[in-house]
Amino acid sequence: MRVAVVLQAAYAGGIVRFTKSLIDGMLAADPEVEIGFFVDARLASLERLEEHFQDGRVTLFLLSDPRVAAGARGSEQPMKMEDQKSVLWRAVRDLLKKWPALRRLAQFTYTGARAAARGEHSWQLFSMPPEAISALSDYDVVYLALPLWCRPFECDRAMAGTFHDLNYVHFPLNFSKRQISIWKHDYGFWTGRVERVIASTKFIEGEILEYYPQAKGNTRVVYLAPYGYRSVSAEATSRALEKFGLARGGYVVYPCNLAKHKNVLGFVLAAAELKRTMGEASPRFVLTGIGTDALNDAEPNEYAGYLLDSMRSSDLVLGEDILSLGYVSDEEVDALIVSAALVVSTSLYEAGCGPAMDAWQTGVPVAMSRIAPFVEQLDILGVEALVFDPENPTDIAAKILWALEHPVEMRAMAQRSQESMASFSYEDVGRNYLAVFREAIEVREEKMANRR
Repeated sequence: MRVAVVLQAAYAGGIVRFTKSLIDGMLAADPEVEIGFFVDARLASLERLEEHFQDGRVTLFLLSDPRVAAGARGSEQPMKMEDQKSVLWRAVRDLLKKWPALRRLAQFTYTGARAAARGEHSWQLFSMPPEAISALSDYDVVYLALPLWCRPFECDRAMAGTFHDLNYVHFPLNFSKRQISIWKHDYGFWTGRVERVIASTKFIEGEILEYYPQAKGNTRVVYLAPYGYRSVSAEATSRALEKFGLARGGYVVYPCNLAKHKNVLGFVLAAAELKRTMGEASPRFVLTGIGTDALNDAEPNEYAGYLLDSMRSSDLVLGEDILSLGYVSDEEVDALIVSAALVVSTSLYEAGCGPAMDAWQTGVPVAMSRIAPFVEQLDILGVEALVFDPENPTDIAAKILWALEHPVEMRAMAQRSQESMASFSYEDVGRNYLAVFREAIEVREEKMANRR
């Protein structure tokens, strides 16, 4: 089978870890499979994909849309130097210094107007290059790793896609009105076009069918294994801990971002509770992931500013009680996870808990939100974690404290979880995805035969 994998968004982090692991899994599951990876050129460079795929079975097709102004990692592009040097902009910036929110609005309006004048647009409106669409016809099936933030296109091959979540439904404040409109349009188009709609949990499958009933009969659930973890050497682990000023076992870590559904506020308030309870013995609370470094900005965005205010009012010190590391390499995040006392996720909404998957795989204890997709993972994968009410910081803190005070029990839970996860790898995920792709090819062939 020849599979075209499309990841058009320059969005590093969980989505690229998932896609790389899936490709590795498909290659392991079927020695005959050939893969063309159609990936954003900036993302390929950032993630060093040419080094990752060296065996010749994966062909990289580097995508770029010259009109897209934003850079890799999925964050908004910083203002260009020539914009920063504009006399007009400097005057407005200085005038609005006392009103940060108004200043940010002015910056957004100004840069947006300049981008429009230049014919540029957001990464959310990426257009697949015609030559890339043409090249997709060389494959048996086209798989969309992220059927979102890309102008819909048509091709003559069977298609499948993973619809990760419906975040915009539950947390519209994470997005602008235009982004929500794009999300609805893209999911509406692709759930009607692809032959197979893939979800990672029954919970997400149910949501897809509720909001996009045209997918009825075409949905499949494929549970995920831990991301493609490669053992981190003692030297690399020591380098990471030294770099971030951390001691093994002296911290809890939450790999996430600053989107509101990640509930970083719950993590922060739990840190405050523990500091009041444990004093100097309290562990450090570590955040890592795209955008978390906004807490360190001289002029933080609105949500980061709100979090900083919450820290100050709780006598938490950024850089001491709470570390906000931003985007780090795969090796570094793996080192942070294996060296942590506990991996925590306070999220309010997800398709599943990626940080927990990494922790279970490496034998690290987990405490996470009691939300439907997380509980589903516990039931299906045979793993264990302490669960808490994510909207109750006292409960979060209590579960973290229990974990710290009962290391023997937590290590036993982590060991049993690691043993359970050892029986399910991305080779299994890859095999299951390939089975779904074969279904998609058969459905497409039937459609084409009926048209003749």
